[in-house]
Amino acid sequence: MLVSRSGLSPVMVGRDSELAQLRRIATEATQPAIALIGGEPGIGKTRLASELATCVPPGTRRLLSQADPGGAGQPYQLVLDLVPDADDELVKQLRAADPMHRPAAAVALLRSVVGTGPALLIVDDLHWADPESLAVFEQLEEVTTGPLLLVGTYRPEELSRRHPLAVLLERLDRRRGVTHLRLTRLTPAGTASFLAAVYGRAPGRRTVSTLHDRTGGNPFFLEELLKAAGDTDLDEIGHQPLPWNLAEVLRSQLDGLADQQRQVVEAAAVLGSRVSFDLLATVTGLAESTMLAALGDLVHRGLLVEVEEDLFGFRHTLTREAVTGEMLGRQRRRIHEAALAELQASPDPDLAAVAAHARGAGRYDDLIDAARRGATERLAAGSAYAALILAELGLAEAPDDFPLLVLAGAAAWRAGYIDDAHRHSARALRATSDDGSRVAALTQLIRVAWERGEPTEMAEYTAQVQALSEVLPDGKMRAKAMAAVAQSYMLRGEHDRAVDWADRAYAVAAQHDLKAVCRLALLEKGSALVCHPDSAEQGQRLLAEVAADSEAAGCFLEAARGWHNLFWFLPAGDPAAAEVLERARIAAERAGVVGMASAGYPEGLAQLAITDGDLDAAIGLLERVQRVDLHAVSTDPAHDPPLAVPAGPTMGAYLRGRLAQLYLERGDLDAAEALLADGPDARRWRTVSRGITFQLACHRGDLPEARRLLSKLLATPEEPLGAKALHCQVSAALTVGLSPDELRPLQQRRCLDQKGQNDSEHPLRLLIEAQLAEAEGRVERALPDYLAAVAGRHAAPPSCRGTAAVGAARCLLRLGQVQAAREQLADADAALAKWPGWRRDQLVELRRRLDPAQVAGEADDGPLTAREQEVAVLIGEGLTNAEIARRLVISRKTVAVHVSHILAKLAMSSRTQVAAWVARGDAAAAWAVTGPTSAGAVSRAGSS
Repeated sequence: MLVSRSGLSPVMVGRDSELAQLRRIATEATQPAIALIGGEPGIGKTRLASELATCVPPGTRRLLSQADPGGAGQPYQLVLDLVPDADDELVKQLRAADPMHRPAAAVALLRSVVGTGPALLIVDDLHWADPESLAVFEQLEEVTTGPLLLVGTYRPEELSRRHPLAVLLERLDRRRGVTHLRLTRLTPAGTASFLAAVYGRAPGRRTVSTLHDRTGGNPFFLEELLKAAGDTDLDEIGHQPLPWNLAEVLRSQLDGLADQQRQVVEAAAVLGSRVSFDLLATVTGLAESTMLAALGDLVHRGLLVEVEEDLFGFRHTLTREAVTGEMLGRQRRRIHEAALAELQASPDPDLAAVAAHARGAGRYDDLIDAARRGATERLAAGSAYAALILAELGLAEAPDDFPLLVLAGAAAWRAGYIDDAHRHSARALRATSDDGSRVAALTQLIRVAWERGEPTEMAEYTAQVQALSEVLPDGKMRAKAMAAVAQSYMLRGEHDRAVDWADRAYAVAAQHDLKAVCRLALLEKGSALVCHPDSAEQGQRLLAEVAADSEAAGCFLEAARGWHNLFWFLPAGDPAAAEVLERARIAAERAGVVGMASAGYPEGLAQLAITDGDLDAAIGLLERVQRVDLHAVSTDPAHDPPLAVPAGPTMGAYLRGRLAQLYLERGDLDAAEALLADGPDARRWRTVSRGITFQLACHRGDLPEARRLLSKLLATPEEPLGAKALHCQVSAALTVGLSPDELRPLQQRRCLDQKGQNDSEHPLRLLIEAQLAEAEGRVERALPDYLAAVAGRHAAPPSCRGTAAVGAARCLLRLGQVQAAREQLADADAALAKWPGWRRDQLVELRRRLDPAQVAGEADDGPLTAREQEVAVLIGEGLTNAEIARRLVISRKTVAVHVSHILAKLAMSSRTQVAAWVARGDAAAAWAVTGPTSAGAVSRAGSS
């Protein structure tokens, strides 16, 4: 006889360690944390989360919610379910808010309930969650700063590579405070414990073996088997003809139901996971009193649950699947037809539900119509993923439907699934029947080719659109074709052509009063104009106007592009940059453009951090971009060099190279090398990685390897270098001891400024020339260039200006102008205050020479300790920090501390100087205080 609820164990079995881990997190957490429980259906995820809810510390606020199949099309539904007792006014504000303000409203709603914690949020079946709620769960730090634990359950097998939860898991996987639990099936011993807990006595071995074999150790399967067995004695269960699969067991729960109850169960199974009382009544045709009686009994039996007032669903989704699988096709069609008729009679039907029921009813014309309209609505609302799913639902029945293919391609592009966007857009091109639709398909393919890093394809598609624009009659399609050509030229860096085609597009659009196309043409024109120094201000004004107009008109894709492009071309330190970036983020979210919204925003913040001279903040933000970026697409059109290479994988190379360069700046050589190890196989990455590899060899003091890699860099003169990259390479090369004569060919390479212009007077070019002149001993020649670089506030970042100021101070000191040198060091100190690494090390070294007392607190004085002497000797042997750690059996972090102390005590700025000190003894003292000039002399002496 069962001693608990039918088929359910009164205690949880086999999950003690997982529960203990969750309890520890819930008890010890001092800030928001996340625990994710994955496993197959019925494995016990929900039970584990429920058990946790009963044993959290007193005073913990507990909020529970469950996602439903089809929930992806109901924005913020999961958040609303999580806070049923929230203030009605806040709920109304969320429902009434426009898409721009809904994310903030959702966070505010959750914050109002959570307060300052402690709180436990349990969200079941995240694989069915709407993307908007998932985005809110990622912002728990904005919900509360107190102790909070979010526990989410999900089915890994439900996640495709592009599923919103899969994307979220990828981002969360590397975040602190995220715990992953993967539940496995019960062992035979676990099955025995389960049976003993349910029946109150130990089962026989044969019974355990039989039931474990038949259920595979799945607790839910086991529960349903026992529930089907009813009051049968435990030891008799293994001898009875039990069903071999779960579906048979689940369907057996319908035995004994009255006809009307069975009718309700079957209708509910077909209609979906959450069915309203009114829809059930309409489809079944039962009177309200009969429905109430039937539903009451079904809920009492545990087949159905009332998930909300007048809203019903199955206790287990698998039960619903088993019921529908047992029904005849005609039965299912009749129910789908009735539901479809009811939905179509509604003034504002759920088009996703209409499409689903139209498909089930075999009404394919209605399915395609609902898929088209629903995908269009969701795309306009910024729900790109939901639009893609709905469009693909229609394409399953009409694979060559041109409108659906275009919608699917656009939705996939915005959602970040570039391969899917290419597949749908290419099929759309094959399905075209006239020049207008051909332009639409080709326009999409041009952008997708850019994202995929296929410049040849892009040029071919552009040529076709250009040819079509010559034969199309004046009107919307011709203007849009011209705007597409303008965008293609703009993206590929052919700015004069872009402006010309944008003007042509605008003329046609203005003639026919096509305001949307006018904005598009002006957007492409402004994006091209900002790339020329002479027209940059005009382009900035134009982009700001177009972005604001597009925002006001609800054209958020164009607004996002306008604000985004404006941000990257604003002068360094522009006070409007932060506001422009924020508007770009909001517009991108409303347009559903994943790359700009989730990667572009932190990348922009990283740029602001670099402009502010905050190295650690910039690195942290770019690390976030690396985790977020789904297909390695940079969002920076002003990359270094900008717009000269396609996006897609190559732009991902830019991001990776940018982060590696910042690691080098900080002195984290192992992290930079790790990025090199798993870099993409792309042309742009090969260019970037050559420069990073060369700098690594220099910073590690490997002169022969640095010399070899320099020859490889010089063997590719056709590849332009960004001014910042060239400066970093020259700086590293001087540190290792390469001579100015060896570096002159590198310095003479074609150099681009941040906006892609070949500018020989760029402040960073002046800085490079100053560094080489100083290394040659031409101090009087180096000083004015250093000072000019310091003054280049709108082109040189603070880190480079700080290095220029340090160089100027060295020159002034050698010229006997001590006070002027101190003034330059003060400027350098301000510029490098938040920029640790080799640049600040040079500052500390020079300041020690000028005013030793000022740097006493920044480094240890006195002789090297025994351990530091060991580390110094190994540095002299050319070992890396990792190799030294292995040799001395200490951590790399400890090695880094020793190296820092050694550099400070010896007043040196590089490992190369330490190696020379080891090799030359006291002679290194003279070298350490003379800067790059002497380093070059040592190199030349050694090489001769």
